[in-house]
Amino acid sequence: MLQGWRRMSSKAQDLVRQGVVATQGTGGLFCGRGGQEDLYYTFFGLLLSLMPDMKINRKTCRHALDSIDLHSLDLIHFCAFFRSQRILHPFTWKLKYDISHLHSLPSTAYPHANPEAPYSRFLRDMLLNDCGEKTSLPDLHEYRLPNDLYSNLKNQTIYNVNATAAAAFLLPDELRRQTLNALSAEQAEDGTFGGNLLSTAVALFALQSHQTNARFSAKGYLQECLRENGFFAPMPDAPEGDLEYTVYGVLAMGATP
Repeated sequence: MLQGWRRMSSKAQDLVRQGVVATQGTGGLFCGRGGQEDLYYTFFGLLLSLMPDMKINRKTCRHALDSIDLHSLDLIHFCAFFRSQRILHPFTWKLKYDISHLHSLPSTAYPHANPEAPYSRFLRDMLLNDCGEKTSLPDLHEYRLPNDLYSNLKNQTIYNVNATAAAAFLLPDELRRQTLNALSAEQAEDGTFGGNLLSTAVALFALQSHQTNARFSAKGYLQECLRENGFFAPMPDAPEGDLEYTVYGVLAMGATP
């Protein structure tokens, strides 16, 4: 993300700083578009807080997170909790919190109610790896399309950018290379994947992480998603941005040619 941050103008950086501070609620967590404090958006707020000269109230955020019942969380919010704690407690987070509950999450706690789909496996395995637990290579052949791309549902005919980018981090080398090349070929001439900022960001990040070149620059598209308050919106015609899409925007800014 830092590379993308450095590509932004100083004015845009200042606006993002102001926006991040403004979205932290009095209870310590960060707010989504509806103005309510939310664990999910807190993770994105904390990611942005890692950028230079970003000043937030870490103490109240820590207190708010410590009051959350881990057993009430689905996988996405469970990951948001632990990754938020990693930002706030970079040296002690693995000692402070018990990751074992992740192994007993019911299938309904996973996206699409499927623990074995590419995106679900990516979220779970990456968190376990960060905690020092080894994971085995998943068998994703039922989610693989004939064109070497992936879906989060079995036996589909249309690929999903999210699933394909996730699979790229899980596959053995030979299959990964085939998938990355196929994903790169899906990029539109305006630099986008899937016609939205989220898909574009995750695809560009997956390609960059595995030294695969994107065919086109997405800088023009990203500029169209940037709003006057410094936040990024999901698409050029979306009126408002938020913390989540600002992270995607900064991430994509650093990964695009």
